[in-house]
Amino acid sequence: MKDTKEYSVALHLITPSIINSPQVLSDRLGLPPSLFEQRHFESPAKEKMELRVETEWLLESELERNASLDEHIDDIISMIPPDLNIKSNNQIKKTYLNIGVFFDSRVIAVPMIRFPGEGIKFFYDTFPHFEVEIAHYASYDEDEDDNE
Repeated sequence: MKDTKEYSVALHLITPSIINSPQVLSDRLGLPPSLFEQRHFESPAKEKMELRVETEWLLESELERNASLDEHIDDIISMIPPDLNIKSNNQIKKTYLNIGVFFDSRVIAVPMIRFPGEGIKFFYDTFPHFEVEIAHYASYDEDEDDNE
């Protein structure tokens, strides 16, 4: 069995309930989301429980999983207007790049991922509260294991 990696990459923007429409944020960013969700949380506030609503605006790479990490990141960057700079936007609570790493084996080790420096720098320079999140997934074929 070969040990290959595949990737999926998505940019997530989390906002408080002030922005409750994908169109509001899309107008500010100049592009539509791949996905838009609202999440409801109960959170303790002072002496009573309050309902907190957050919205999540996602922009996903449109490439197949077998594209390189660099290609996925470049694909997302190519969708973002070049003059966009919302670094000081206080309505965006969190921004993160979710990188899904898919392995074709049962054993998932912490991968050595070379981050494209300029690509990651672009996100840090453009979006407020930016983080990178990496998720690992096994994508092996059980029939292939039986044949070895």
